[in-house]
Amino acid sequence: MENLANIIKSLEAQNQSLRKREELLSQIVNKSAEAIITFDEDFIIDFANHAAENLFSSTKENLIHSSFLNHLTTDNQTILRDSVKRAIENRKEFDLLIDEFPTRWSLIAFESQTGLQYTAVIYALSGTESSLTNTKTNIQADIETTEDGFLMIDTQGLIQLFNPACESLFGYKEEEVIGQSINLLMSKEISSLHDDYLTRYITHGGGNVVGRGREVEAVRKDGSKVPVYLAVNKIEKDGDLFFTGVVRDLSAQKTQEKILIEELVRQSLSTKKG
Repeated sequence: MENLANIIKSLEAQNQSLRKREELLSQIVNKSAEAIITFDEDFIIDFANHAAENLFSSTKENLIHSSFLNHLTTDNQTILRDSVKRAIENRKEFDLLIDEFPTRWSLIAFESQTGLQYTAVIYALSGTESSLTNTKTNIQADIETTEDGFLMIDTQGLIQLFNPACESLFGYKEEEVIGQSINLLMSKEISSLHDDYLTRYITHGGGNVVGRGREVEAVRKDGSKVPVYLAVNKIEKDGDLFFTGVVRDLSAQKTQEKILIEELVRQSLSTKKG
């Protein structure tokens, strides 16, 4: 029982570490120059960052659990409903006026315990360049210091960004991987599937990887394999499409889970023998 207690304590410590990482990612989102909101099928907001407060001229407390349709004219409400359907099907951005302020929307759909939900990144189509530059500098600093791996590839699958956490996880220096194929970090089986998916996404705009997280097996520089949690999203910069990935090492968690299962099985067998 003492071993079991130690395992549970270790898992709790890992959960606390994950919570700290989530808090850091939340800080990154809140520093974004773009408004970011999460809402359900009834357009009720359940998350809003600081930029969203400025965009909607409201506090986070007033935005949460309220409908942002209140900030749209009747015509724009209709445009939004139609655009949400098309955006999810075609992965297309769309423009919309919020309180007569021009904005551009990029949507991601995902399933939650309560049903279908959406995350919207809302770009203001006017604003000061200096403010945007300062915000991007802050975000870049957070990416460089976060404990999670952060990388970015272009539409050819070539690595464009590789933060220090990725260097530690995969064993490569940034200069070794920039311009190299992302397949360098994958097994042969997964890399072939990745190439097919990337081609289909760029050609048809469909797929079920972007905007979602999943467990995959990655490959380090020394050839060893490592279980990771990978969350993929897309961004557009100066008209070009890129894909970002947040990578979290699951090795310690998997080891503890295995030990916990083995301990539970051992105790179960001991009980039956007794």
